[in-house]
Amino acid sequence: MKSMTVAVPVLFSLALLAGCGGGDADLSGSPTAFSVQPAEITVNVPTGSAGCYAGPVGDVFIYGGAPPYRLANSFPDQVALSTAQVNDAGGKFSVSYIGGGCIDPGTVIVEDSLKRIVTLKLTNKIGT
Repeated sequence: MKSMTVAVPVLFSLALLAGCGGGDADLSGSPTAFSVQPAEITVNVPTGSAGCYAGPVGDVFIYGGAPPYRLANSFPDQVALSTAQVNDAGGKFSVSYIGGGCIDPGTVIVEDSLKRIVTLKLTNKIGT
C-alpha cells in the first residue's frame, strides 16, 4: 500500500508536467534557428556554351524553424523542386535546373509555420 501512496502523487506530477508542454510551435517558446543548407547553389557553364546547365543540382536540407515548411520558387519555368512542402525539420527537397535557361540570381523562399522565411539563392549562368 505504501508504494500506491507514493505512486499516485508521482503519476499526478508527471501528468501535470506533461500538460504544461506540447502545443503547437506558436506556444513552444523560443523557436530554433532557421536555415537551409546549402544556402546557395551555383552552376557556371563555360563561356561560349549554347545555353545554361539543365539537370539535377542537389538536395537542400531545412533545419530549425517550425515545420511544416512551404516552398516558393521564383523561376518555375527554369527550376524544378521535388515538392512544394517539407513536413519535418531536417527534411529535404531536391532542385533541378530545367530547359537550359539562365538564372542570375533566382530564389526559393522557404517559409515556416510561424511565417518566418529563409532564402535559397540559385545561379545558373554562362561564364564566371
